[in-house]
Amino acid sequence: MQICPADLRGVLGVALWALLSLSAQAADGAQAADGARRWALLIGVDDYSTLTKLKYCGADQLALRDSLLNAGFPADQVFLLHDGATENRYKPFKNNIEKQLDLVLKLVRKDDTVLIAFSGHGSLQGEISYICPADAELDKPAQTMIGVDGLYKRLETSQAGFTLMMIDACRDIPQLPGKRSARSAAEANKDFVGSFKNPPRGIVLLISCEPGEMAQED
Repeated sequence: MQICPADLRGVLGVALWALLSLSAQAADGAQAADGARRWALLIGVDDYSTLTKLKYCGADQLALRDSLLNAGFPADQVFLLHDGATENRYKPFKNNIEKQLDLVLKLVRKDDTVLIAFSGHGSLQGEISYICPADAELDKPAQTMIGVDGLYKRLETSQAGFTLMMIDACRDIPQLPGKRSARSAAEANKDFVGSFKNPPRGIVLLISCEPGEMAQED
């Protein structure tokens, strides 16, 4: 299922509401869910090595982390990767993101709830949508970015009873500094967002805007 709120200012609140209410619905009436746990992997990238820098992605994910903790998520089951992390393993580089994702999915048991949230640049290469870690390079997508199709495959193999993906990755076109795109921002964003459609069964996708809309930094 895909949900596209038009107002970015409310995206964190919608994400939290969706996570708590939909996971409760999924567990309603199921005795096996009594011991279900809640996990979160949150990624915010502002300081890109080769792409234009952003300003508020890390702050968004910090705010989401605090909201999840206030809602009852155990602190040791919420993993946050952002530029300001004091430990290198929590810097939002591709290798770190994939390692932390694999770690979380190995810990997940039947009927658990999982939230994967990303704020940063996104890029459509061919027919594959990618989220861009801090070390992303536009001419090396497979080597330096994380394909959404690969994320779907990882999540499909987990035992989670409910999974929510929150992707806020359409702030602007991630061009190299000083470069301009031949395509308009609206055109690029429409293709990028449209390629997220039809996530696998059991995964709810919350994305920051509809195809053709632009998410703005403010």
